Amino acid sequence: MSGRAAVLFLLALLYLKAVDGQSCSPQGALRLVNGAGSYEGNVQVCNQGEWGYVCGNSWSSNDAKVVCRQLGYSVSYYRYYVYRRSSYYGYGSGRIWLDYVYCSGSETSLLSCNRGYSLGTYYCNYGGLAGVYCHYGGGSCTNGALRLSNFYTSSYGRSEGRVEYCNNNVWGTVCDDYWGSPDTRVACRQLGFSTTGASYYSAYYFGYGYGSIWLDNVQCSGSESALSQCSKNCIGCHNCGHYEDVGIRCYAYNTTSCASGSVKLYSAFNHPSSEGTILYCLNGQWTAICYYSYYYGSCYIGRTVCRQMGYGGALALRTNSGFYYGYYYRNDAYYRRCYSSYTSLSQCSAYSFSSCGQYNDALGVVCAAGSSGSSCTSGSVRLTGSTSPGEGRIEYCSSGKWSPMCSLSTATASLVCKKLGYTNYTWASIYSDERYGRNGTVSSFSYLSCSSSANDLSDCTEITQGSGCFVSTGTCYREYGIKCYTPGECTDGQSRLANGTLEQEGRVEVCVNGVWGGVCRYGFYSTDAFVFCNSLGYDGPYPTYYYNGYLQFGYNTGPIVWSYLSCQGWEKDLFACSKSTYTQFSCTANNLASVTCKEACTNGDVRLVGGPFENEGTVEVCYNRLWGLVADSGWTAADSRVVCNQLGYTGGIATPVHGSKYGKPNKTIQFRDVSCVGNELNLAECSKTILYLYYGRQALAGATVAGVDCIYDVPTPPPCVAKPVLSPGSACTTGTVRLVTTTGSVSSDAGRAEYCYNGMWTPFCNMDTKVGSVICRQSGHSVYSWASVDVTGSDYVFLSNYSLFNNISCTGSETNINQCTFNDSPNDCTPNCPSSNIVVRCFEPTSVNCNEGSVRLVDGIIENEGRVEFCVNGVWGSVCTDGWDKTDAHIVCTQLGHPELEPRLFTNSYFGDGDYPIIYSNLGCGGWESNVITECKKDTYGNFTCSRDNVAGVLCGYACNDGDVRLVGGNSPNEGTIEVCFENLWGLVAEPGWTQSDAEVVCKQLGYSAQGTVSRTGSYFGKPAKTIYISGAQCTGTEQSLTECIYSTYSLQQGKDLLATTEVAGVTCPSLATTCLQNSSSMISGTCTDKAIRLSGSNSQNGEGNLQYCYQGSWTSFCSLGPNEAVIACRQLGFDSSDIVSVFDDGRYGRMLNNTQVATFNCSAGRTEPTLTACPMDETCQNCQNPVGLKCSVQVPTNTCKDNDLRLMNGGIAQEGRVEVCYNNVWGSICGDGFDKSDAYVVCRELGFGDHEPYAYTNSFFGAGSGPVIYSNLGCRGYESSIDNCAKSAYGTFSCSRGSIAGVVCQDSCSDGDVKLVGGTQTSEGTVEICFNNLWGLISDSDNSWDDNAATAVCNQLGYTSGANPKAVHDSEYGKPNKTVHVSRTSCTGNEVKLQNCTLNRIPPDEGRDLYQYVKVAGVNCYGADSVTSNTGGLSSSASTAGITVLAIILAAVVLVIIILIVVIFFQSKRNKAGRFERRIDGFGDPHTTAMGYHDSKSLADSRSVAETIPEDLYDRVPN
Repeated sequence: MSGRAAVLFLLALLYLKAVDGQSCSPQGALRLVNGAGSYEGNVQVCNQGEWGYVCGNSWSSNDAKVVCRQLGYSVSYYRYYVYRRSSYYGYGSGRIWLDYVYCSGSETSLLSCNRGYSLGTYYCNYGGLAGVYCHYGGGSCTNGALRLSNFYTSSYGRSEGRVEYCNNNVWGTVCDDYWGSPDTRVACRQLGFSTTGASYYSAYYFGYGYGSIWLDNVQCSGSESALSQCSKNCIGCHNCGHYEDVGIRCYAYNTTSCASGSVKLYSAFNHPSSEGTILYCLNGQWTAICYYSYYYGSCYIGRTVCRQMGYGGALALRTNSGFYYGYYYRNDAYYRRCYSSYTSLSQCSAYSFSSCGQYNDALGVVCAAGSSGSSCTSGSVRLTGSTSPGEGRIEYCSSGKWSPMCSLSTATASLVCKKLGYTNYTWASIYSDERYGRNGTVSSFSYLSCSSSANDLSDCTEITQGSGCFVSTGTCYREYGIKCYTPGECTDGQSRLANGTLEQEGRVEVCVNGVWGGVCRYGFYSTDAFVFCNSLGYDGPYPTYYYNGYLQFGYNTGPIVWSYLSCQGWEKDLFACSKSTYTQFSCTANNLASVTCKEACTNGDVRLVGGPFENEGTVEVCYNRLWGLVADSGWTAADSRVVCNQLGYTGGIATPVHGSKYGKPNKTIQFRDVSCVGNELNLAECSKTILYLYYGRQALAGATVAGVDCIYDVPTPPPCVAKPVLSPGSACTTGTVRLVTTTGSVSSDAGRAEYCYNGMWTPFCNMDTKVGSVICRQSGHSVYSWASVDVTGSDYVFLSNYSLFNNISCTGSETNINQCTFNDSPNDCTPNCPSSNIVVRCFEPTSVNCNEGSVRLVDGIIENEGRVEFCVNGVWGSVCTDGWDKTDAHIVCTQLGHPELEPRLFTNSYFGDGDYPIIYSNLGCGGWESNVITECKKDTYGNFTCSRDNVAGVLCGYACNDGDVRLVGGNSPNEGTIEVCFENLWGLVAEPGWTQSDAEVVCKQLGYSAQGTVSRTGSYFGKPAKTIYISGAQCTGTEQSLTECIYSTYSLQQGKDLLATTEVAGVTCPSLATTCLQNSSSMISGTCTDKAIRLSGSNSQNGEGNLQYCYQGSWTSFCSLGPNEAVIACRQLGFDSSDIVSVFDDGRYGRMLNNTQVATFNCSAGRTEPTLTACPMDETCQNCQNPVGLKCSVQVPTNTCKDNDLRLMNGGIAQEGRVEVCYNNVWGSICGDGFDKSDAYVVCRELGFGDHEPYAYTNSFFGAGSGPVIYSNLGCRGYESSIDNCAKSAYGTFSCSRGSIAGVVCQDSCSDGDVKLVGGTQTSEGTVEICFNNLWGLISDSDNSWDDNAATAVCNQLGYTSGANPKAVHDSEYGKPNKTVHVSRTSCTGNEVKLQNCTLNRIPPDEGRDLYQYVKVAGVNCYGADSVTSNTGGLSSSASTAGITVLAIILAAVVLVIIILIVVIFFQSKRNKAGRFERRIDGFGDPHTTAMGYHDSKSLADSRSVAETIPEDLYDRVPN
């Protein structure tokens, strides 16, 4: 910085400190600064001992009235006070205390007015300050002093106006009698202007004055230095009225010599030296620069001038600078064109501009005064706001002053850590949540821009605040912090879930370079989540990934190391996926990827964990692909029995275990209040309460969980008895075996197995299949020796209660039992097996009818169920339930021709054990196989042990939807036994109560005519092997489907039990061919011209109704019609403006027909056909419940909406509804086809809702709507800012049923217990909203429980504690937002710091929706709160008062500088007072202000309005 620039900066800094930094008292005092006198200026208010400005947002005449009253001026007349905005009196520096002030005009002090924000919270910068002019009745002045005054501040500048003269501390006007040019020159000279160009205006040109008229008949020679020296009447002696008040216009004109090309800024008033009219030395004379309104690059002129003068840049332009700084007489007849790189005005090109006037076309500029200091070395960096090393708020030294970072990239953060000495690991965590506090420094520095290749902060570029060629000074919207790391906390390549309540959920973290790091959610989708979860051992599909997981799982403790992952799904972990690494992206801590991993289990699966043995432990049950727990409330022996049976422990005692005896894993509570009978096949069939994930997670902490101890009947040697002492017998040869039938005969095929021991036959008490195989082989079954080994039953009696030997062990390959190992028993313990001797069955392939490799289901009651048997080696064999799962069952069902749906498993020989051997166990199908025998892994006969009580069964499902009907067993498609689909199973309708009306409804549902229907009873068409599903149907005949009728249902087992004894219903419907030919039911009577079309219904003249087509002289309806065809139809009907048409298939215009002769037309995508008849037609008899209806646009409305606007309709609360999008000024819906959570997320984000995962509906949940269906097949990825950016099918390229309209339930970005106030005029008052379940909701005020104690809790939570006197507000006084009611009753003590700490009666969101219309809601007014004492998330700042000693030093320096400035200004003015006098009356200019690169100008020549035309919104926003 040059020496001259340094001097300029020092002077500006000290001047601003003098104005902005002085201490003050009392609280609320006011003063006006930078004006020509104490009666005008920017408003400053005293708060906490420090002066601060007021923003011009909402600043009005009432506010000015209060300010002038407080300062002692008269406000009895509206012209006594004028408000000003846009820093009319110059830019400021320092504190800004007030914004959005709303005075009524009656207040006695500014701080007693209502305001939108607490003290210190503001939304403007120093270019948007409020000012006032107090005209009358207050203040003080020096006898003989002059001022220029006018009420029309929007039309006139500060160096023109009505002449006012001071006498005895009272301002009065001057009469125009005898007033002339000499008088004008003297007045301008006295005011410090040049006499050149001075002009006067008589007859109250600048408006009437007020009060006294002090001077009349003034007659100056022109050489006087003050009016008081001129000839005139005595003070107050006049014969005038205020309609004769004189006014003048003065100019500045500097005639001193100058160096060509030099520049300076001029102001006749008390503006900072960094702003003013630009003066350029041209040919040795100071000349104003002309502003050319049609040249957009004028901002570069301002920046060039500021740079040339040593300033950092331009804050704004003043494009009628004389309006603010006083008119300058000499203007250049050229305008300049500068470019961004220029540093001197002499570099700019000059262009002739003949219309540049002396007073209305000069260009002014506000330069950035700089922020230089000496508190640090430029380029250095530090971390503050934290006691932990390596983390804190970043402060960077720019121009010798510490400034916060307003933005931060990963590359910059890495270099900051490197600069701070973290050279081994330079990746950092970036925080934008201001966890390390705020600096609040006002500065033009914004942030450092560093490239990924930069090696040091010195390689980066300093970016200033502002936009375009302007800079701005202000505070950061948010100040960034970082955390640097030291490696060594983990091993590279590791992955983990962090901070989840459940072990399957949390933040995604990976170890890179020895530090745990997070993954950015940008580009993180289901495939990436799957790879990550799979690497952790969670192998289930469709993991849940979150866009705002930090709300649930907290912020990461390490850096964010990856973003934009692109996994394919086959990778073993995230390290193998494509991605962007640190410094290649920017991502903050609230954008972390988080997941809930899923597991490869099926709803209802159970397992035991934590026990010392596999048959005992904590019960885990699978639901929604997550293993979770069962709360032990009400856990009984019957519940335990079901679990043990499901796990295959069918014998012994199932003992319920309580109190989390085996431990409580960190998993969700899936079920509570389980109540089983004991014979259910699995735990999921029992009565229970299901807790969804959100509630299950909450319940985990306080619940104890259930366990079981299954006393497992492991095959063990039978109990023993003393062996009887017997003499050797002669009935048989020792070592031989035989099979004995019930009659006592010996069989080679099946019978009780007996062994000859010491010449006596004795039974087997235990035997494995290998021994059975040897016995069959020994009995002559050499081709097929796999045996069925069972215990005696009614078909084979037992021989004795004990065996004389222990057992026999075979390898299975022997041909004779004597080749096996015989194990004798000791005399005191021989096996005891009362009533259960062993039976062996042997088989021959020639006697069994089966095809090799086939599969069948046996002994089921209904179709598709039974014991699973395979034909292997020519004999049927069954499957052991060990390892039997749904994947194995799916392959079995696929092999049987039912691949469509998930099968149901049956264990524990549910369908009996059969006679055949158990040939397979531990099946291991993968799901892709087509044949169990040839393709699935398994254990085969002889290689496993399995009791006959553990034979597998299955029920295969059908590809049908709930409520579907079909006819079976008839001779034609239109007749048969009625079958109804439920839970993917076809079931029957019981005959009792079956009527003609019921039958007609079935025929209509199937598309037939009801007329001619014949009801059939007595199982007329046969009784298929299906369960009975419906009984006692009660249809009226008007229903469109059987499920719309009243009826009773049976469970699967009940229906099977009834099948044998119950007759079933059937029907004969009229055939389609007959119906179509008759025309009586398919055609609408009436003569018409073939190929004509019409709309039927009462509103057809307005383009609405069912579309009908004239076919063979009669009207018929359509079953389907595409959008392009609908447009052509509407145009044919005369609705020419129909570019988009609503097509309905929901019968809203009447259900006139059940069939139609015309299927549909097929028109071109370009819709070029003039009529439907020009399109190809399909003449096929079609059937449908509802004919096609259309809504043609009579006239496309205008300004209804803007293209791609979104809204939610027909929801119960604001966060939900049918998604509607604007297209061609028409609101329309989105088809549910392809609509998923990613699409819903983009919709919700575009509508301004939170980032929590939304709910997507595709079934017209919120109604079908009446507009067209605009889009379908949305393909949003989740990162888009609008659905306009998503892939989609547009109108005309798809068809969509009205039953498939998309809807959403959005969620808010809030945490449980958060509160906020809405609807109030101030932030400290409003309707209370509280957050639960990611939804903002309301509190009922209808039971009188809402009181001041509750209001105190709310105000405490929001930080309104200083001076607050909270009051409960009732009866929805602040409005009643369309939100659910969360809380119906409150009970607070008044000491709570949060409302959530009170006793709250919470109600579920669905109940709250219903309650909404019946209640009034609670509000709060935190009376007297003038500041927020805790971090509420808003923009706020607080004052700090300097020490008395420091202030004294500063004030002394300020006084010295002011004295110097006064001397300089005095001598400068003396040099400028030369030139000729001239009377001028010119036109009036176009005052306007330019800032931030935008221009606005208005003609104000005839304006006489109180309101200023300076744009109100300029400079009013805090720069980012």
